[in-house]
Amino acid sequence: MNVCLRIGFLFALTVGGAALSGCGTDSTTAPQSDAPFTAVSGDVFIVGDSLALVGDADSVLTFDAAGGVPRIAPNSIIVGTDNGGYIRRVQSTRVEGNRLFVNVSPAYLTDAVISGRIDTTLALGFDSSVPGVSVSEDGVSLAGMTLYSAEDPSGVTAAVTITEGRIEFNPELDLSAEISLRGITRFRAAVTGDLSLTCDATVEASGPLHDALSFETPVATVRRTVIQHIGRVPVVEVVTMSYIAGFTVTAGYSGTSVIGLEAADHVQCGVRYGRGAWSSTYGGSPQFNAHPYSYDSGGQASIELYVVPRVRVDFYGLPCARLELGPSFGLSEQDAGFPVLEWELWADMRGRTSFQRSGLDGHIRTYDSNQRCCRVTLDSGPFRTDQYISIRQWGNELVAWDGSLLYPKGIAVDGAGDIYVTDNWRNLVLKFTADGELLRYWGGAGTGDGEF
Repeated sequence: MNVCLRIGFLFALTVGGAALSGCGTDSTTAPQSDAPFTAVSGDVFIVGDSLALVGDADSVLTFDAAGGVPRIAPNSIIVGTDNGGYIRRVQSTRVEGNRLFVNVSPAYLTDAVISGRIDTTLALGFDSSVPGVSVSEDGVSLAGMTLYSAEDPSGVTAAVTITEGRIEFNPELDLSAEISLRGITRFRAAVTGDLSLTCDATVEASGPLHDALSFETPVATVRRTVIQHIGRVPVVEVVTMSYIAGFTVTAGYSGTSVIGLEAADHVQCGVRYGRGAWSSTYGGSPQFNAHPYSYDSGGQASIELYVVPRVRVDFYGLPCARLELGPSFGLSEQDAGFPVLEWELWADMRGRTSFQRSGLDGHIRTYDSNQRCCRVTLDSGPFRTDQYISIRQWGNELVAWDGSLLYPKGIAVDGAGDIYVTDNWRNLVLKFTADGELLRYWGGAGTGDGEF
């Protein structure tokens, strides 16, 4: 028997990925940031104001031309800043009136730039100007969010609710890359900032959940667009920060648990590439404070609830890197000899960094790293599963169907002195003599004759 209620709060930085809807947006043009030796390929075509992008498919770009239609040579690298930016290799072109169709294939920044550098420092955060975001005391409110409320096919109802909560994270993003001889020689993505959150959540289930449940929803999203230049080549970065709330149930659960936590940390997380090797950095000294909690679990459970601050940067709409670092906490219960469980309220920090080579350079190998640290026990103690009913213990978690009891919930005695006990976990009724000898049992999970 293993019961684990886990609530996680995870800071995440992702460079790449599609933007979420319902977000605030602004645009910034960064100063030109050139390396000492900046060189751009001669076959780069920069889309100007005379061409309006009206279609962006994987293999065809479509433009309306104001005035004459420009000639674009095959094998050129076409670069534009509309719709989050795009960079493609030209295969062929076709003109119909003032409309230009360009057949293209994938390309990377290193196809357009021989040598050069980009360097971005960008402050991120939420304020009251972002549509659909409830900002309170410089943080985003999570109070009153129902993450899930439904009934599964077996009739078991479940609900996950954040009753009170607020998250605040206003990080600074540092992003840089250096290109030499058409290849990325150095890359760095790092985020630094003060992260604080408070959350109280209630998890309820009327019985064992036989199928895993998983759900998440965006809480708030804000977006910034940055345009840098290497020589005459525009480098378009779309930075998106969002908070995602969700949960996963991976085992059965019965009862109600209320759990809450305050967490604060000065977060430092980054990934670095240089001299052909990757490395990750994680830093911080988290402070955890548990809120008053309660639990009434009558079955096995593995439940995780999380709120994820997530930052992404798209280069021309293509993914690049991902970084995560943040606190998580949970309530775990382990067998200590039936009917006693040992429970622990704990918290820790976990992180992840990864890199996908598309977007900047098609030749750098991918990278992925995971790390967990700073685990602390906030509270612990014993818990008796027979608190629901006081009966004599016959057996001690013996093999199934031999008279052992898993979460007994009811008891009765007939006129002959025989004892009847309901086994809530296995949906059985068991009949014993007064001395504890199993006479027979019946039932089982299901809807057929004799099943419960």
